[in-house]
Amino acid sequence: MKRQLISMIAAAGLVTLSLTGCASDQSKVDAKPAPGSPDIGATAAIFADLKLAGHSLTPFNEDESTQLRQQVDLAGDQVRDLRNPAGLKFEPAGSGCQAMMRNSFNLPLLHWPSLAAQAPDGKAAAQVFLAPSEQDVRSMINDLNTMIRNCEEVTVSAPTGTVKMTLKFNDPVVTCTSGYRQTVTRDRVSQTLDVCYVPYGNAVLALSLVDSTDTAQGMAQDFEDFSSRFYARLAPLYTE
Repeated sequence: MKRQLISMIAAAGLVTLSLTGCASDQSKVDAKPAPGSPDIGATAAIFADLKLAGHSLTPFNEDESTQLRQQVDLAGDQVRDLRNPAGLKFEPAGSGCQAMMRNSFNLPLLHWPSLAAQAPDGKAAAQVFLAPSEQDVRSMINDLNTMIRNCEEVTVSAPTGTVKMTLKFNDPVVTCTSGYRQTVTRDRVSQTLDVCYVPYGNAVLALSLVDSTDTAQGMAQDFEDFSSRFYARLAPLYTE
């Protein structure tokens, strides 16, 4: 479960991975998607048929995706609480990174219906979210972009260890409304995550490649190919 949790945190753009592990399965209330949206479970067949950068993806079932989202949401309680009961320390102190870490767990997409898929080796992951409206998608992406701009590098220490993270926006790519490279180092082992968000109406795809050796241009093409094929399959599932 922890490997799946780490990979999907990356795909969702949440950045306190490796500090929290799995939390409890307490239920959270989800927002309803816009009227006429597809049943989220129907996207499993799309994920199963498509490859991301050559990686076949194994979709979670809807219950697993719901549980995963709830676990990530509950893990965020450790950074939401300004009293800091988990004893997290941020360097440099007072930077925009501490607010970004906290606010990333407040993104509304955690409460939108979603379905996740992951490559068996953990090298690629994708997740689709269905928002209550197109405006909700635009607002979420704008908030995410603002958070990333305010944090380029941070070291987070906790009783369970220390993690260093750097964030860098990707070069402008028309297919990524929000795209960035995230490098996380723990115990002198680094993992690089290339993340891309692609919206379509009230839907948003979060795509992630782990430790990719592809060029930036190649990854942009991978993300574009996957998202265009995914949304071509999703569009007919909407009803008036």
